[in-house]
Amino acid sequence: MVRQQKQYFPVTEPVTITLARRSRGRPRKLPPPRRFSAIELQARLGPRLAEAVAANWQGCSLRELRAGTRSAAHVAEARQVGMYLAHTLFHLSMTRTGAVFGRDRTTVRHACQLIEDQRDRPLLDEPLLMLEAALARWAADFARVLTEDEP
Repeated sequence: MVRQQKQYFPVTEPVTITLARRSRGRPRKLPPPRRFSAIELQARLGPRLAEAVAANWQGCSLRELRAGTRSAAHVAEARQVGMYLAHTLFHLSMTRTGAVFGRDRTTVRHACQLIEDQRDRPLLDEPLLMLEAALARWAADFARVLTEDEP
C-alpha cells in the first residue's frame, strides 16, 4: 500500500517571509552553538579514536568491532584493546567506556584485566606503547585545532 502525503494547506501565493510569519508566528532565534573546551573534546573524541585505531591495528572493520555479538578472536582482541585504551588513556569510567563500545562495564573490566595481564608480552606491549603515544598526540591535536577561534 502506498501512502499519499496530506496537503496541510494549499499554496496559492508565493512563499515569502511575510507569509511564513503569518502562518507560523515569529521565527524562533536559535541559541548559539555550544563551545567545548579542549579537555571536553579530547574526552569525546578519544574513545572513538581508540576504537578506530584498535580496529585498524587488528585489520577489522568498525562494523565488526561494534557488532553486538561475540566475534572472531582478532575482532574481540581489537575491541578489548580499544576499551583498554579508552579507559586508561582518556580516563573514562568503565561504565562510560562500556556505553561507547556498546558493552557492559563488567566487560570493560574484563578487557582491561586481560590486556593488562598480556602487557608482559613484547608483541603486545610495544605496539600498545606506540598506539598510546599516537592517540594521546592525535586527541590533543584534534582538540586544539577544534577549539581555535575562527578568523
